[in-house]
Amino acid sequence: MTALITRNFNTTSITQIHQETPEDITVALAKALEQPQEYIIIMHGNLPLLESTVLMDALQQHITQEATLTTVQAHKPTCTVQTTDLSTQQEPEKSRTTNTQLLPTPTAARTATSMGFCIVRKSLIAKMLANTTPESLSQPWFIALIATAQENNQAIQSFRAPATTMLSVITMRDLNSATKLQCAKLIDYWMQRDVIFTDPETVHLDTSVSIGAQTTIGSNVHITGNTSIGVQCQIHNFSQLHDAKIGDKAKIFSHSALNQVMVGELTEVGPFAHLHNAVTVADHSAIGNFVEIQQSSVGAYTKARHLTYLGHARIGNRVNFGAGTITCNYDGRNKNTTTIEDNIFIGSNNTLVAPITIGKGSFTAAGSVITQSVPENTFAIGRAHQINKLDYAQKLREKVQEKNKQQ
Repeated sequence: MTALITRNFNTTSITQIHQETPEDITVALAKALEQPQEYIIIMHGNLPLLESTVLMDALQQHITQEATLTTVQAHKPTCTVQTTDLSTQQEPEKSRTTNTQLLPTPTAARTATSMGFCIVRKSLIAKMLANTTPESLSQPWFIALIATAQENNQAIQSFRAPATTMLSVITMRDLNSATKLQCAKLIDYWMQRDVIFTDPETVHLDTSVSIGAQTTIGSNVHITGNTSIGVQCQIHNFSQLHDAKIGDKAKIFSHSALNQVMVGELTEVGPFAHLHNAVTVADHSAIGNFVEIQQSSVGAYTKARHLTYLGHARIGNRVNFGAGTITCNYDGRNKNTTTIEDNIFIGSNNTLVAPITIGKGSFTAAGSVITQSVPENTFAIGRAHQINKLDYAQKLREKVQEKNKQQ
């Protein structure tokens, strides 16, 4: 929660304290008196949607009005309530509506009794602390501040902030509401900057995310952490991006998960791809369905389109992986590196047992288990020799039938 609140503020002059006892707030206020500023802002630690503009507007009013204390609350909504004269209940035809008035909603009534934050002169804090008693410690700190101001005939002002910026998060339901409000605000921000959302109500964005113009974001996409997406990209449905950097015109197809990944320009990933833990994929490459890559670098114009696992691998440019290729990087104790240089063709269903290096321009045959390094421009075959036993299939069937009779 602290991270949410302080993300958009300079925290160098913010004192944070976790209040467990009534005395804790007096410690925090005493520290505030040590600050060089004349005005001190004191707030609850559960206002994740609070904006710096609200703080500045409230401070400006506080200074202009020469107030000693300014309380800041959510703007209190009102609703029209109609009450019926009960004296006419016996005669419905004469019943009339009377006493139409504006009354606060239950939510607003609760808001009216709570304060999000306040701006106060240090002199008032000093007076309050000087008169602190065990009885005053049992009261909320803002009540003690207001009482001290009233006792000393000090000017008190009130500032009404937009309700959406003053949402107090106490329960998980409150946190869910705050998250939805923040996402809606972020999505609106990026829409104004030419980003396309096909189903904005289902998308989740963090405040630290950046998205380029003319990029399309599909439904149920989660983009979190320090993720940046270039211009004219496509992020398809149900994809998850965390701490990812996506180059211009890249395409992330549906149900792909990227965590700590850099994807180059005009590169395609997915569908159902999983890239994680320090992965770099260069420009014009293609990582296809059911491909997992971790802690590896992939060069430009390289393709691994089907059913492939690449772990702890250093892969060059213009490499093609056949379906079913895996790097065997773990020997039970250490993670070993597979190095695949430029212009290489890896046949389908290959098992590359690290540590090995496959030299430039080489080929490996389909179904091979490669356990030794391959020199440049070499065709490597690592599979058992095929033997064809003519007419042996009939003998096998006869043996099976004989066993079945014996049972």
